[in-house]
Amino acid sequence: MTGRYKSAIDEAAAELARLSDTPSLRAILFSPKSPNFCPEENRAAMFLGVEFNVLPEPNELFRQSLHYDVCIVDCHDNNEETVFMKFRSGNLAKLYFAWLWDNHHHPLHSFRTAMLADVVFVAHWRVRVSFNHPGVLPGAHMPACARQWSPALISRHYPKGLPVERSNALYGGYGHYDWAPERNALITRLRQRHPVSAVSSTDLNLYWRLPVEERLRSWVSHKVHLAIPIANDLSSRVFDALITGQIPLVPDSVTDLDLVVPPGAQAQLPILRYRANSLDSIDSAYREAIQRFDSDGAVGVKRRYDFVREEHSLSARLEAFARFIRTRHDFKLGGEGGLAVWQNWI
Repeated sequence: MTGRYKSAIDEAAAELARLSDTPSLRAILFSPKSPNFCPEENRAAMFLGVEFNVLPEPNELFRQSLHYDVCIVDCHDNNEETVFMKFRSGNLAKLYFAWLWDNHHHPLHSFRTAMLADVVFVAHWRVRVSFNHPGVLPGAHMPACARQWSPALISRHYPKGLPVERSNALYGGYGHYDWAPERNALITRLRQRHPVSAVSSTDLNLYWRLPVEERLRSWVSHKVHLAIPIANDLSSRVFDALITGQIPLVPDSVTDLDLVVPPGAQAQLPILRYRANSLDSIDSAYREAIQRFDSDGAVGVKRRYDFVREEHSLSARLEAFARFIRTRHDFKLGGEGGLAVWQNWI
């Protein structure tokens, strides 16, 4: 690799190496969709000597002329290109990370965003290949996390623990997408088979306008949550469900789940698998989930909450970013099927 790509990559790799040994660092996590995160998320955190400013308002950054060692942009195909350009022109940080939550679909938009970063982190490992490009350094697999609720919010509303008395009705609300007809048809058939369930197609804009307390009350009033992914992705809803004490049902087509949650932990929590697009398999997993919820009771609810609080909250992901920053990396570029790719992402 020669020319401007090599120069930019060498500079980014050298800066990463320098930061790994710098005692005190400042980092920022920014999201254009910060309203979709819990309003009671911790706005500051410190891990391994890296001080994080978490989900600030855009105007705050430039009004105070703040500067960081690392800027992490949480990317959801929501005009992040302009975010990177504005941050770079304002010299907000030395290094820019793209955390791609939606690299499983709209690949062109995600790729354009990735190319504006120094290091790219994919949430969905199974579709990482398109982002293995010599023009951007490969970060770690950084899965989605619980986004709607923070441990602080749940503790404030349920100081004595999450409720155990809940509805047996199958739970889940999903956006309707014209380009996902098979998924839409499955949701329709589910509503016909489970007429008293809380399975529904919703206007996502209306959902996000609901007060967070109202959304939380709805989730903690059900035992079982059905995940119907758009593109076999491990979505944040799985962790949102667990932290509210629900038992998630996840299709066997979501292969990333075994990378993120070991099978032994899935069995203990539990997270139950069903055969993708099979109503009978969903029903079987649903019946098992009800039995497991009732058998484990409050102990199971707390087990699921504790698991996400410790390992799959936003704070846990920030700690993972800090570990990446503090680790010396050996980036090796090689050939694979005629492409120039990073060997640690094959």
